[in-house]
Amino acid sequence: AVPADIERAWEAVRAAERPYIHTFIATSDIHMQYKLKKNPDQVVAMAVSAVKMARNLCPEVEFSAE
Repeated sequence: AVPADIERAWEAVRAAERPYIHTFIATSDIHMQYKLKKNPDQVVAMAVSAVKMARNLCPEVEFSAE
């Protein structure tokens, strides 16, 4: 997830009774190589960064690897 997407998600759910953000990232070798153009360590760093950012905005965050 890119920061702008996380911010938009928060704006969409912030008034909900139980807001949460679900972020995900592609983790197959093919996705990492051709879609993200990142190595596994870089993908992990991206995932951690996305979850941290979402958690700073929202009280509940979910993460999935796709």
